[in-house]
Amino acid sequence: MLDIILFIFVIASLLTLGIIVFFNNPKNKVNRNFTNFMLWAVIWIMSNFLESEPFSPTTVAFLLKLDFASAAIIGHAFLLFCLNFPVPTIGRVKECLLFIPAGLFAILSFSDLIVRDIGSYESGLQLQFNTGPLFLIYTVYYFVYIGAAITSLIVKRKQSSGVKKAQISYVLLGTFLSFATAVLINLVLSQLVTLTVAVSRIGIYGLFFLIGFTSYAIIAHRLMDINVVITKGLAYGALTGVIAGAYIGLMMGVDRIFTGVAGYNPAIAHALLFIAVLFALIYVLPQMKIRAIEITRRAIFRGKYDYQQELSEATRIIPTMLNLEQLGSYILTKIRDTMAVDKIALLTYTESEHAYSVLTSLGLDQDTTFKVKIGENSALAGLLRNATTPLVKEEMEKLGTIPEQAMELALKHLDSLGAELCVPLMVKEDLTGILTLSNKRTGEMFSEEDLSLLSTIANQVALTIEYIKAVDRIVSEQRYVGLGKAAMRMAHDIKNPLVPLKTFLQILPDKYPKEFSKMSKIDAEFTGRFYESALEGVDRINLLIERALHYARHPQPAFSPVELASLLDDVLIQEEVSIKKAKIELQKQYDSADNNIKADGDQLIELFSNLIGNSIDAMEDSPVKKLTVKTQGLTERVAVEITDTGCGIPKQRIGTIFDPFITYKHKGSGLGLAIAKKIVDDHKGIIELKSEPGKGTTFRIILPRKHEKT
Repeated sequence: MLDIILFIFVIASLLTLGIIVFFNNPKNKVNRNFTNFMLWAVIWIMSNFLESEPFSPTTVAFLLKLDFASAAIIGHAFLLFCLNFPVPTIGRVKECLLFIPAGLFAILSFSDLIVRDIGSYESGLQLQFNTGPLFLIYTVYYFVYIGAAITSLIVKRKQSSGVKKAQISYVLLGTFLSFATAVLINLVLSQLVTLTVAVSRIGIYGLFFLIGFTSYAIIAHRLMDINVVITKGLAYGALTGVIAGAYIGLMMGVDRIFTGVAGYNPAIAHALLFIAVLFALIYVLPQMKIRAIEITRRAIFRGKYDYQQELSEATRIIPTMLNLEQLGSYILTKIRDTMAVDKIALLTYTESEHAYSVLTSLGLDQDTTFKVKIGENSALAGLLRNATTPLVKEEMEKLGTIPEQAMELALKHLDSLGAELCVPLMVKEDLTGILTLSNKRTGEMFSEEDLSLLSTIANQVALTIEYIKAVDRIVSEQRYVGLGKAAMRMAHDIKNPLVPLKTFLQILPDKYPKEFSKMSKIDAEFTGRFYESALEGVDRINLLIERALHYARHPQPAFSPVELASLLDDVLIQEEVSIKKAKIELQKQYDSADNNIKADGDQLIELFSNLIGNSIDAMEDSPVKKLTVKTQGLTERVAVEITDTGCGIPKQRIGTIFDPFITYKHKGSGLGLAIAKKIVDDHKGIIELKSEPGKGTTFRIILPRKHEKT
């Protein structure tokens, strides 16, 4: 009875899995190949089961021949599935050619050439039969096809990575367990003892492992790491063995101690012992299970255990960082080294462009990453915003939730970053950044544990990014106030003694004309140069003081309607002489869209004069001199870009370029860009800088069209 129940369960399970896989994607050749393989497996199991039942010899003979015929087709169906899994690779012609031997042996199975006749058999024992002249050739065919199928999977596993490698690993694991079960029971055990039909069928039912694991590999949205499956399988198997061994040992010990004691009943003693062990396991089994998995993981997957510990440690260090570049460099290096990925990038939100751009990356070409812009309203950003876990590229390709064109653009963004995995950096419902990773160098997929750890790290990074930005805003505001007060004190303390010093220098030649006339020619030349240098120095200090006072007393903007294109033309007219003198090619690219805003026109003239003046100075020694002034009308803002082909700014200087009193020019005051930054900030705008040494610099200013009264 138990044998029949098991038979019905296996057949029903296989049919259910086949139907689920087929209707999961009926157009996919892999799904159709699997369903074909599964249906022939069901026919084979049914004929194998029924041929051992008490039917007439004629019926049993037919079932035995059907057994061999279906097995011949199974060899072809399994080979066809393996060749096309996980991505179809062979055409219809090759499929037909491969079917010829299978079809031929299936037909011949109903003759006497494969199986001649049934031998004598005893009810309840395995069926005996006499082989035909082609039986050996049939056997060779079968093992060649099965061997070719498994070899194909092994080769493709070595060449694959990520999810595809995991899918193939599951099929191979199912194949191994199926064959191991069949060999162990039908070959090894049958040589040791005479098997009943019920026991021999267990080996046949081992095919359920292959069907089950393969179904999971095809239809599962996210596969469990095969290493986790093996680890837990070994841990639970070992734990079961230990518990069973301990229980049997206790029973034997109790029997040895109490046998011969009056009133001792072994059945009752064993039942009480079982209940006692069961209650004990309720309390200790959870901890035993965790400990068993930990020991197995340490013994078999040592490296994997260690790197997860390292990443967990990183989550405690991340919140202590107060610099975006330092944060990005640390976390990318940590993940790259521990997870063994070749390419990794951290993208943060750029408000001016309403897009996510690369803050820092490892293993990627800088020219490529510079161009990557993922819009805040793009399909990829939308998917990440709604994702509860990191997105795997191969899984995204299967989604049908967004239009095909939008998905193509999302995948193009990932390809440009060499990314196979996207981790959203979320703060509440806001996507503050994106972490992208390539496949692991080992080719292994990202496991659920990996994704969980990356999600934890991403949350820490997102919060830290927001914290750093908030601190920077506060520091910047306080710095403006503090530097303004310092500039006023400095101006007062320096300008007072500067006035009499300059007056003295100016009247010195008139006050002592005889002394100057008695000097030799050499002394006169030296004194003259020193005198002129001293006056220039005093004038320079005076100009610096005026600029500092201007910075400190810089008034709040008086907003009025401004037409940016016209204002920029006015600035360029003022700089026309300098541009022509330096032989600079001027190119204006004004957007035809509306570029009217509300702003302080005088302050904007000062802003753009500073930036254009800097561009002119930067191109002094450039072989190619080109200045481009561009406007771009956005929905609620207007952008202005000023690009030169000058000397560029070294990366290490970009972080301090807007700081007051920081200059890298021979005659600069260090306040021009600081004033420009303050003007933009007072207008609630954004100023951005992109520069490459030897190629040039671009300043991008984004200003709002309207300003609310405060």
